[in-house]
Amino acid sequence: MIDLPTAFRRALDAGLAHEGATAPNPAVGCVLLDAAGDVLAEAGHARAGAPHAEAAAIALARGRGVAHRIHTVVVTLEPCTHQGRTGPCCDAILATPAREVWYAMPDPNPVASGGALRLAAAGLQVRRWDRLLPEAARLLAPFATRVPGAAPSSQ
Repeated sequence: MIDLPTAFRRALDAGLAHEGATAPNPAVGCVLLDAAGDVLAEAGHARAGAPHAEAAAIALARGRGVAHRIHTVVVTLEPCTHQGRTGPCCDAILATPAREVWYAMPDPNPVASGGALRLAAAGLQVRRWDRLLPEAARLLAPFATRVPGAAPSSQ
């Protein structure tokens, strides 16, 4: 069992593992927990066109036969709502039994943002946890500079 700060640290590390390789997408990390706080899977977004962190972690959990135990999603960036080369992360999360989503940074891209609202509207508890804000903002900074009119937000 791990606590939320540890889960976020692991999610940040998963994102940092692919820092610089994901352009034009952001480097993002995700950790999936069961209801007891045990880690089921963790992943980072490896490169543009590859599954985003949430989808990659969910695929790992499915491959391990533990996806039915997903309760909490911990992610460094608000799950996206955008259909691009990959599907929206919100859809991937909603296809699991997840009940809770914690994210560090809101998505600065107006095309992809709104995931927190969409997940909450679907009945999930969605919370922002900004205790690691400097690290999460640093991870997001290269992406945010490519989004017209956006900058890493501390809101």
